[in-house]
Amino acid sequence: NIFSMALTALVLVYVLTHPVAKPKDKDYNNTRPKRLKIILAFLIALLIANLIFGILSGASNQASANQESINELFKTYPVQILFMAIVMAPVFEETIYRRALISFSSRKWTIVSYIITIFIFAISHMENTSLMDIWVLISYMMPGIAFGGCYIVNRRISNSMLLHMAYNTVAALPLILTLIK
Repeated sequence: NIFSMALTALVLVYVLTHPVAKPKDKDYNNTRPKRLKIILAFLIALLIANLIFGILSGASNQASANQESINELFKTYPVQILFMAIVMAPVFEETIYRRALISFSSRKWTIVSYIITIFIFAISHMENTSLMDIWVLISYMMPGIAFGGCYIVNRRISNSMLLHMAYNTVAALPLILTLIK
């Protein structure tokens, strides 16, 4: 949608022209095993939340318009779509939503910018869907909550990128399995 493209263009220009200093947090230099545990914990929590949400909303067998578009494109361009969904989208989206919108805010505005990114992330994924469709909005807010939370824990964009990649890989498993058959 036009809003997403315009916002993405503006933020990308800003990100590319304004370097970010390393945080002075004591947790910045976490060990790799600790960071992987954080990512795994967020992934498990997100998958459980999605399962519970699917049961409560009755949407466990329904695909969003965004997912349906991906499924249709997958029929023609399977490898490219998997690469875009599992690698490119997480890198691009985490750079925009987390690095740009959260890390450029001052510490006292971190929570406010975190909440804003949750909504922007969700809305940008609501292709051909009314903003009043609360179930779809919530279903896209949950990953935004997890990805942003993972980033905020120690201000490493690589953490939220890896979480996003892992989540999209799990979400793409049905598509991947069709390639294997």
